[in-house]
Amino acid sequence: MQALKPGFVYFLLVFGTGFVLGTIRVFLIVPLVGHRTAELLEMPLMLIATVLAARWTIRRFSEPRTSAARLSIGGIALGLMLAGELASGRHRTPGHDRRRSLPEQRSEFRDGLLRESDSLRRHAMARLAPVTG
Repeated sequence: MQALKPGFVYFLLVFGTGFVLGTIRVFLIVPLVGHRTAELLEMPLMLIATVLAARWTIRRFSEPRTSAARLSIGGIALGLMLAGELASGRHRTPGHDRRRSLPEQRSEFRDGLLRESDSLRRHAMARLAPVTG
């Protein structure tokens, strides 16, 4: 239960940063360079923001300094991120502007898992960052 609050704060920091950078990417960068290139340009910025958020969260909260405690913080943040994406229908491929049902999301996720594995890698890296903080 001790990891719940820092996990939630970490989720909010990373999700908020992703929201801001995603908005900038969609409205300013995509028209200039396209979806895929814009995503690739955003990735290093999100990685830096994720590591900084993880370090700040670990220093801010008096959690045990063990890998297990830090992994639980990242796991909570990962669960919240996935729940938020499923609830909003946000996990979509470039060019899709409509909300999709859960079965559609599940099907597209399963079909595109290998093709779009960079998104999964980004989520995994973001959630493991507290361990390195």
